[in-house]
Amino acid sequence: VHPSIEYKKRDSDLSQLGSGKSFKTDAEGKWRVDTIPATEKTVGVSITHDDFMPTRLPLSVGEYGLKLGEEPTRTMQLERGLTVTGTVTDQAGQPLPGAMVRAEIQNETLEATTDEHGRYTLKNCPAGSTELVVTAKQCAPDLKLVTIKDGMHEVDFSLEPGKTIRVRVTDRDGKPLRKSRIFFQNWRGKSHANELGMMLTYTNDMGVWEWNEAPSDAIQVDVCP
Repeated sequence: VHPSIEYKKRDSDLSQLGSGKSFKTDAEGKWRVDTIPATEKTVGVSITHDDFMPTRLPLSVGEYGLKLGEEPTRTMQLERGLTVTGTVTDQAGQPLPGAMVRAEIQNETLEATTDEHGRYTLKNCPAGSTELVVTAKQCAPDLKLVTIKDGMHEVDFSLEPGKTIRVRVTDRDGKPLRKSRIFFQNWRGKSHANELGMMLTYTNDMGVWEWNEAPSDAIQVDVCP
């Protein structure tokens, strides 16, 4: 269970200050968070479990809040989702074991790894339109927009060889700027940083960032020393 709690700051401070801590349910499925500010009326939470769909919802503090010494009594029921299957191959039709297939759903990333035959099984997906992104070593990523439903066809991918993008970041004197962060902003309409496995991407000690499994189409990034 991951609560999203925004804490109050001085009026001149426009930055975000939020809780990043997650909590796990106990053997009875109960959970509690004891750090909710008294001024909060509603707290958003995301709930994940390996056997169920990710759930994200706002909880009223008046309804779900506990007094000192009370135990949780309200219940929330998680739902099982649908399963997407398929095969990932290279352009010669050879299976790609170890490829990652990901989908971002309600700010949570579902993922599956292909087996030795290049087959994947992505579980706990909600019905509806979803973008699947696949990545594999030495290959360019690919994306497909699919409609997840009962009885759907398998979703297969054939990956092209990866391209290379190389960026060097320096100051005005040409000195390398190590640990400059590369923020993915747009690839095929969205950031897709989570699905590409590129959330935490930095230049090395020489100020260089190199991606040898890049797509052939354009990406947009912010470079932040």
